[in-house]
Amino acid sequence: MKRKTIVGIDPGQKGAIAVFNPDGLDIWDLKPLITETGSFNSLDAVKLSELIQSAIYRDPSEVAVFCEESLIVHGNGIKTARPIFDSRGVMRSVFALHGISVQFVTPHSWKKHYGLVKADKSASVEKAIELFPKYADFFRKEYRGKTVLLDGRAEAALIGMYGKATHGG
Repeated sequence: MKRKTIVGIDPGQKGAIAVFNPDGLDIWDLKPLITETGSFNSLDAVKLSELIQSAIYRDPSEVAVFCEESLIVHGNGIKTARPIFDSRGVMRSVFALHGISVQFVTPHSWKKHYGLVKADKSASVEKAIELFPKYADFFRKEYRGKTVLLDGRAEAALIGMYGKATHGG
């Protein structure tokens, strides 16, 4: 039986892509992949494509991608919605060009799975550290004597494992 590569994506501005290869876990922040497109920021399709080529080196049929569904929060307005949905379109298109489909999961569904529905971002980090203790340094770092929580990375990892558990990755 072939082992799939599982990819989890937290698509926010502070989001990340977590790739569970048979060899372990790799995480990339999305921030370096964001570019100004004129009036807003979006994912750079070329940079994302290059990342996918280097990070996902397996047959596309062996890759399962799970991305958090971007939802519009009442009151945020078009300035928030436009870059979110533009980036999602870029992401879906780039993965499709690589022969990989993306399954979207709602924030509520994956958070409910882990008991994080009304929890803050730090709870996501703690859950990721609990589930992946070997990779704790991926989810928090020390900076100027303080602990910085990297919640986008933690949530990307949790989304990937949620997808595997519930959608059969």
